[in-house]
Order: sequence, then structure tokens, then C-alpha cells
Amino acid sequence: LTFQLEEEEAPEEMKAIVKILRVFAYSRLTDLYGDVPYSEAGKAVIEGIFLPKYDAQSEIYPDLLNELEEASAALGSGISEFGSADVIYNGDQAKWKKLANSLMLRLGLRLIKVDPTASQAWVTKAIDGGVMTSNDDIFYLQHDADNKNGIGEVFTADGNPRMSDTFINLLKDANDPRLTVLASLPAQKIIFKEDPDNPGLFIEDYREDRTVEERLDPDAQRGLSNGKDLPMLQEQDVDLDNLFSNLNDYSEPNRLLITSETAPMIFQTYAEVEFMLAEANVRWGLAGDAETHYNNGVTAAMKQLSLYGDAGIIADADIADFLAANPYDSANALEQINTQYWAATFLNEYESFSNWRRTGFPALTPVNYPGNVTNGTIPRRLTYSESEQSNNPDNYAAVIAAQGPDVLTTRVWWDVE
Repeated sequence: LTFQLEEEEAPEEMKAIVKILRVFAYSRLTDLYGDVPYSEAGKAVIEGIFLPKYDAQSEIYPDLLNELEEASAALGSGISEFGSADVIYNGDQAKWKKLANSLMLRLGLRLIKVDPTASQAWVTKAIDGGVMTSNDDIFYLQHDADNKNGIGEVFTADGNPRMSDTFINLLKDANDPRLTVLASLPAQKIIFKEDPDNPGLFIEDYREDRTVEERLDPDAQRGLSNGKDLPMLQEQDVDLDNLFSNLNDYSEPNRLLITSETAPMIFQTYAEVEFMLAEANVRWGLAGDAETHYNNGVTAAMKQLSLYGDAGIIADADIADFLAANPYDSANALEQINTQYWAATFLNEYESFSNWRRTGFPALTPVNYPGNVTNGTIPRRLTYSESEQSNNPDNYAAVIAAQGPDVLTTRVWWDVE
């Protein structure tokens, strides 16, 4: 698209918007895999490059940040010529400019472990350029019946996903009003009985529908223990700690609200920006008051759930009660800020994974289940597609030699120990 806009001599603001989207896409790719094809990617038609080399993430990141700086500078305050064809911001250049700087803030903070000086410089530049200032600036795509939410399609196809007790307990312990916006019990409960012909083996007896009130009962929400091993009873989903319990007794992502195929897909939020500003203040004294930014972040994270519909609206009084019961703790600031960032990015798995690797928060317990490929270590990246080994073997071999083994535990450049 960038090439096409150049050919058509399109206005600079249109090129800037495409550049921002390109940075967003490549930042996801490199954060997931590390070194990826970048400088030669997408050039099969225009330059005849069918086997692109892998660029080092240490070279990709500076270019991504420079692209955002250039894009921000090219954007004004009017309406882009994309107009209503822009399904994100309807051509509002000011909002795209805020997004460019907010992504710069995100990517700048990614550098904190590998290059703190550069991290501070880019964060400062992002703040000075102007980042998101309200939930009206959220970067998201509203889906409909003709353009379905991919995550929603997964939930439609698979009825088994359950919420981890790590996340459910975080919300329950804090009396977080997001609990039954994000989680619900399955539509049916399943009752098991002992098989009279096989003592010690339990079989399904009957099913019973739950009411909406039962499904959304905060006290009844229950997270599934990570790494639960159910050897002989695996096929029946029976919990060995409670033989009359089963998978349908555990919370799932709220199918009454957030898992629809027409739900919005959220990519970056004002809440995330406020948490990053709080962190920038804690680390470098930037951006004003950390506590104010933290409170703004929590408030925005709760209010943004209204994007899912009226049932996602959380009352101001409930938000105020939560903040009063869980006040900002300057002695534990980075953990508190980034744990809330983790909660705010639920269903944005790319960002949850990346920010956890960057900060180490929240503290997660690895699971060493039988047969796992990481020996109980939480993955640090995704592995490349197996097709690369046969389709692009020379460049695949080169990237392995440069980055390290193509395994889940190899760290990307910015994720140093």
C-alpha cells in the first residue's frame, strides 16, 4: 500500500497513516519472533525478492521508532483523504498523531532492559509529541457480521477455554468490578455420578441450565488451576481435587458479552498509555504525577469495557470504591502499575505477553506438566513457521546462527535477562 500511495503521489498524511499501521504490524511480528524479514519483506512483486533475509531486531526497532516520528510529524489536525474509508478514526489526523506517539511510547519502553538511555529518550519524545488523552482515542476495530472478530470465531468454535485461577483470583481478591464483565460461568452445569459398574470412575449423570444470574455471580467465579493433570479422568474433565466437579464449574471468558464475533478488537488503549506515563514518572520523573496517571489508567481500563455494550458499563461509584480499597502504592509502584496493565490488556494477548516479558509483572508461576517442551519455563517467544526451514533455508539458517536456537525459550533482543 505504501508503494501504491507513492506511485499515486498521495498526500503525506495518507502515507503517514499507512506507515503507522505498518509499524504496528511489524512491532507485533518482531515482538513475537525476534529477528524477522523486514527490509526485504513484501518485495516479491516490486523487486523480485522471494526469499527475504531476516533483519536483527536491534536494527528493526530503531527504524520502527523513526517511522513513527516521521509519521507523527507529517500529520496535522484536519481530516485525511482516507475519510470514511478509515475504519479506525474516520480520517481524523489528530487521533492518528496521538496513536503514532502512543505506539512510540510503547516501543520506547520495550527498550528499558536493553538500552535504558534510548528508552528514556524515545519515551520523552513520545510524551512531548502528544499521546492519547481519553478513551475516545482508543485504537480498535469494530467488527460486524461481514467482518468477524477472529478471537470471537475461536470462541465460537471451541467451548472449552477456561480462565486461569491466577487472573480470577487477582480480580476476586481485589473486589474488582470487572470480574463479571470479563468472566462468567458456562451456560450449563454438568453433574457426575460414580459408575456403578466401575467403582472410582465417574460418568455424566445429567446437565442443568444456569440462569444468567448464576452465570454472573461474582462469588461463584472460579479459575482453573494452571497445569491441572487429570490422568485417568482426562477425557471426562473431572477435577481430582473434587470428583463431583468438572470443567463446566470453572469460569470462561464472558460469552454473554466479550466473546462475540462482532465484538471490537482492541489494539492499544488510553488506559495502557496512562499506565506507561505512570511508569515513566516512577523511572525518570517524567509526565507529571505517577499516582494520578495510575488512577486514570484504572478508571479508563474499567470504562473502556463499555465498548462491548451496555452490560460492560461499570459505575463511577464502583470504580471509586475499587481505587479507595486498592490505592496507589509508591513502594510497589512498578509491580502495581504493570499488574493493572496486564489486567487492562485482557484479550490483547500480544501486548499482555510482551509487557510481561518486559517487566516481569505480574509474577507468574510456571507449570512443569509432563511432556512440556520448555521444562517448566514460561516461553519468551514463538518459533518460526516450519515451512521456513524448507522454503527459505539459507536465511532461516542465518537467523538461527545470529539469534539462537529456534525454541520457545530463546529471548528476543530487547528481552535480556
